[in-house]
Amino acid sequence: MTRTALYRFFGEGGTLLYVGITDDTHRRWTEHAHSKPWWPNVTRKSVEWFDTRAEAATAELLAIKTEGPAHNFGTPGSPEAAARVQAAYEKLLKTEEWAEQMRRDVRVRFGHVANEIVASGVVSQEEVADQVGKTREWVRRLQVKARNAAKRESS
Repeated sequence: MTRTALYRFFGEGGTLLYVGITDDTHRRWTEHAHSKPWWPNVTRKSVEWFDTRAEAATAELLAIKTEGPAHNFGTPGSPEAAARVQAAYEKLLKTEEWAEQMRRDVRVRFGHVANEIVASGVVSQEEVADQVGKTREWVRRLQVKARNAAKRESS
């Protein structure tokens, strides 16, 4: 899990110039300073930290859509800006879909491990549930999913 900053650059009179995300503000701001013609107009910066990049990206897209920074995705409200925001949102959805697939894979792997542990007779299904802080029914469902996945793989 990488903490990620959502940052905003403001100009004279509090005008929002740009919204972005990064895990390294110093590096990213240095890149802006060397590549963006609007950089000299920055008079104030704000930073908000998020636990994950996906959370920061979601907040970034919302800020761009609702706050209309002057230099994100072209002119705010333009078709080009709308298309780029939509593309960024679709990319974020794919990232979230990938994360959900990873969570499913981990649950199936846990089910396999739980099956092996319970089958060994060393620990009961109830003890496995207690150790992971879940109900016995939750562990049982993962074990069934793991067995079904194993059957599909072998056929």
